[in-house]
Amino acid sequence: MKIRQATRAEIGAVSELATKSYIQTFKNRFTAEELEKRIKATRSIEFYNRAFNKDIILLAEEDGKLIGYVQFGEPTFDVIETSDEDKELQRAYVLEDYQGKGIGTALIKSAFEHPILKNAKNIYLDVWDKNYKAQKLYKSLGFEFVAKWDEDIIMRKRNIHQSG
Repeated sequence: MKIRQATRAEIGAVSELATKSYIQTFKNRFTAEELEKRIKATRSIEFYNRAFNKDIILLAEEDGKLIGYVQFGEPTFDVIETSDEDKELQRAYVLEDYQGKGIGTALIKSAFEHPILKNAKNIYLDVWDKNYKAQKLYKSLGFEFVAKWDEDIIMRKRNIHQSG
């Protein structure tokens, strides 16, 4: 498996991967109409055209096939107060057939080594409160619960690389 940064030329492939992994994760939570609405808002080519201007996306690839990704950048929620030194792990998904093989962990650890997250004071994320598998992964990577927001949990990792 190889982890690398996505390029703007791959927007279509990133959107396809993001859409597929999101449907696999939430197909039993939302109606088809709600899934379609959410995908258009946060997984479409139009969304990624904007995202590539401000976020970093790392891809996991195996035998030439994209199998997972992580997206990170500036905090996107306003439920808790963050500083200019804080960043957000916005999305981390692995296709169903590849889950449980350490790919999500490898993607997130690679993200931690990127200068944007490595130099952050705190790294935040939000996760669905019923996604226990993801919560367990995030806790194992040093994230802790900081707030509840609707059906999501906001977690924070204090950055050990940050000095001061």
